[in-house]
Amino acid sequence: MQKHFEDYGNEVFQLFFRALNESNTQFWLACGTLLGAVRENGFIKGDCDMDIGVYDDTDFDLLDSALKKNGFELKRRIDIYSKNGFKGFELTYFQKEVGVDIFVFHREDEKHLYMCDFADTITIGKYKLHQFVRKIVVPFDGLIDYEFMGFKVFIPKNYKEYIAAHYGEDFMTPNPSWGVWDSPALQIVEGAIGMEIV
Repeated sequence: MQKHFEDYGNEVFQLFFRALNESNTQFWLACGTLLGAVRENGFIKGDCDMDIGVYDDTDFDLLDSALKKNGFELKRRIDIYSKNGFKGFELTYFQKEVGVDIFVFHREDEKHLYMCDFADTITIGKYKLHQFVRKIVVPFDGLIDYEFMGFKVFIPKNYKEYIAAHYGEDFMTPNPSWGVWDSPALQIVEGAIGMEIV
């Protein structure tokens, strides 16, 4: 995966960027891709995928059509099922064996958004069950333009605060041992699982 990312990451990002614009999807760099853009002016060395944030009211059918038109294949959709009605999902598209994770952000309150990711996966028949739904809450104050790999993209206006909430105040110092479980912004959603069809 990492070798494919090193060989084709830039090309795949350009195609993905084109699809986002064709579908008029409001997006921003998220998670490790945002961290790399700010700290390293590119992708993080050793990374093997890209992370994009979108709002939960995105037209996902239109986005899917634009991505498929540009050669992407939907490889994974994880939906949240919970006892208390908590909902959400995450998408992963691939091209040339390079993955792009689309994190769907929801409004937490006036000053925060949240996204979810998943951990501890077991396979039962045609289903993969992710036993932990991890909610990541970040401060959010809108978006600004940002130059990344020759493209005008978007990042959170308060990107330093946003990144520090997820990765810690020392985010400008690479930490090879960092994992999502170390995120100060992480909350476990009780009574919820993630499910995908294999």
